Order: sequence, then C-alpha cells, then structure tokens
Amino acid sequence: MKIRLLSYLLIFVAIAMISCGKQRTVAIDIPYDGDKIVLNSIMTNDSIVYAHITKSASAKASIDSLTELSGCTVDLYENNQLKETLAETLINGRRYYVSKSKTLSNRSYTLKASGGKLQGVEGTDQIPAKPGFSPLEFWKISNPPDSLKPYRMTIKIKDPAGEKNYYRLKIYSASYNTGTKRYTINKNSEISFSLDNFIDEKGVFGVVSDNLSRTGFFTDDTFNGQEITLNLSLRTASGERLYVAPELMALSKQAYLYFDSKKKQENNKDNPFSEAVIVYNNISGGYGIVGGMADSITVIKRLN
Repeated sequence: MKIRLLSYLLIFVAIAMISCGKQRTVAIDIPYDGDKIVLNSIMTNDSIVYAHITKSASAKASIDSLTELSGCTVDLYENNQLKETLAETLINGRRYYVSKSKTLSNRSYTLKASGGKLQGVEGTDQIPAKPGFSPLEFWKISNPPDSLKPYRMTIKIKDPAGEKNYYRLKIYSASYNTGTKRYTINKNSEISFSLDNFIDEKGVFGVVSDNLSRTGFFTDDTFNGQEITLNLSLRTASGERLYVAPELMALSKQAYLYFDSKKKQENNKDNPFSEAVIVYNNISGGYGIVGGMADSITVIKRLN
C-alpha cells in the first residue's frame, strides 16, 4: 500500500514539475447553437423596468463585442395581462427598453421580446416583498485586532416564516448635508465587509464568512421565520466613516440563482482546477435572466 501511494506521489510531482517548466495552450472547440436573443432585466419593486437586449455570440467572442439589438418589440405583462410596450432608449451610450409604469411587490412580471429574424424570447419572475430589516449599531473599534476591519455593524432581520427567502446585502458610503438636512447615498462607493455570524436570543448559531466582499448572498436556511441579528465587520478606507447605508435585498429564487452562479463563475475564472460554472438562465427561446428583487435601504450614523 505504501509503495503504491509513493508511486502516485512521484507521478504527481513529475507532472507538476513538467507543468511548471513548460506551458501549453489547449484549444477547446465549444459548439455554438446559432444566434439567439439575449434578454437581461433585473426588476426592483416600485421601479420602472429596464431591459437590455443583445445578440448571442460564440464562446470565442469577447463580452465587449456583443451586439445590442435595436428596433425590438418588448412587451411587459403583469400577472399575465399585457401592461405596456417598452420604449427604446439610449442611456449613457447603451441601448435599453424602458417602461413607464413601476413594478409592485408580490406580482408576477413577464417580458416578451422579438426582433428581426431571430426567434422571440420571454422570461417570467415575481417581485418579492420588501425585507424586514433595521440597522442597530455602527461603531469603530479603537484598537482592532484586524486593522483592515476597524468598523463593526449590527443589523436586525425579521424573516417571514413558512417560505424560503433569499437575500443580498450591500453597504454604501453615505453623507449628511446640515444645510438641506438630507442624506445622500453614494451607490458608486461600495464598502467591503465580512458577514461574521448570525445571532438569535440564545447566542451565536451561524458563522457565515470571514472573507471581505462588497456583496453578501445568503438564505434563511438556518433562521427561517426568526428575528435575528447579523454581525458585520467593515473594511477601513482613507478618511473616517461617519455615515453608511446598508441595503438588504430580498431576491426571488431565480434572481438568487443568477447572481450566485455569476459570482461563482467570476471567482473561478482564474482557477484552472475549478469546475466550470454555467450562469443561470431562465429565458425561453434564448439566453439571459428576468429576475425580481425588493430593496430596503437606510442610513446609519456611527456611534463614536
């Protein structure tokens, strides 16, 4: 047994030495099913709908080379009833199809898109209810054990019972204008943080992650129907953080699967030993995602 294990080890070391000494490029032929419509739309409660439509391309093409499709007909349905046809609009040089009306929580929305000689596509999802959450405290540790994470925050989440819920958490920079007495949330400035643990009335029951990230995804598998407190550690940056704006998103299952698979694909792209991750797709007749989510966001001031 020891001789066999030693032989395997020597073979592995030999392969590793060869790999380190010489690099080889292996071309993989990935079949292409032909041009199809790619429809992407993440719909948020109480917001107008934006749909981005492109033409699919082979795996050899770069993302920047994808062709936006003009002159498409994009119809929006609410609870299976036609609501309106989206208007084609240029926004910062990119082409979108935009609604006039806003979406509502707990309603189903379908987008049907057609254009040119390509097959028509459609995707459906429901917008969830807004998540129940409130920030409790935000403070700075004077002598933190980890100098990269000197800020702490606690957030309370009230999870609906009897259903599986999906969440996305982000934290933005914020400020307060004493003249106008208004808060400003800068969504172009995301703060890195780690999800440390969940706490209920009996104490800590679920460690999430110690890794810094700008986005946290999690489900209510361990706290379904409970009111729990989430502990966070925030990363330091130049200057002091006096105000921050935590945003908790309730995601539909389809939106969660899309964001989760996309994040895993991005994390694995530079790892040659990781398994390939296919981004979740729910578009009939084509590719892309129609997903629903509902947001709760607020500003919290630092205690010290």
